[in-house]
Amino acid sequence: MDGISVSNWLVGQLQRKGIRQFIKFCIVGASSTLIDFTVANIAYYVLHVRPAALASVMGFCVAVVNGYTWNSRWTFRDRKRKAVHKEFLGFVTVNVVGAMLNYSIVSLILMFDHQDPHPKWVFNGAKVLATGIVVFWNFFANRRWTFGQKGAVRTP
Repeated sequence: MDGISVSNWLVGQLQRKGIRQFIKFCIVGASSTLIDFTVANIAYYVLHVRPAALASVMGFCVAVVNGYTWNSRWTFRDRKRKAVHKEFLGFVTVNVVGAMLNYSIVSLILMFDHQDPHPKWVFNGAKVLATGIVVFWNFFANRRWTFGQKGAVRTP
């Protein structure tokens, strides 16, 4: 492929709604991840919350509120809207499953390190891996169920 073909392909991909939504979802996810890591690290290293996976879940939960706010207002703004409480409940449900996946992955990895506290690179490495896996679940489940078009009523 030459430079023009790659450029045309990239422009074509960016015109696809699903690709644009995934990019926006990842931008929102990056801000949520920053919040998640900050809260988890403060909980674990400053407030001494144990086990480490609980501190991880605390960060994840705070990040969910950020994620819903921005995804509902920006990433999926052109959807037919449902009642806010139904959307938020759907978003929380998807993210609770994501939190369980996140908790399980972090716990599994940290089982191999018997230090307390875990070194920051181990704790945060486990969180990076878990986040990288869970982002795909969260995007596709939220796109399909939380912000999907079925049974929704368009609001201005």
